[in-house]
Amino acid sequence: MDDEEEVLLALAETLNHQFLDFVGGPAYALHITKILEKLCQLDEATVRDKACESIKKIFAQLRLKDIEPQVMEIIKRLMNGENYQSKFGATSLIPTVYQHLSPASQQELLALYI
Repeated sequence: MDDEEEVLLALAETLNHQFLDFVGGPAYALHITKILEKLCQLDEATVRDKACESIKKIFAQLRLKDIEPQVMEIIKRLMNGENYQSKFGATSLIPTVYQHLSPASQQELLALYI
């Protein structure tokens, strides 16, 4: 792992649910997920996995029904990404959010996954 990857890994580890207090609380969580979403698209598996893990921890702190459209957009962007690495990120997030979404969104996730 080179220096750049180490920095990105540290960023993915730091921007988790514990960082929410520094950005104003759960109401601003989606600002953090935008950065982590970009990290979920990287080639380096350790960075990508840590970024996905951080997103999962953030989602666990939120009421997903309240931000369902934004959660769906994150997953759609990752599934429709230019590279297969972004699809890995999306498929790791789906089990975390699936049970908290509306039936219509659950169907949409299934269609994206299959």
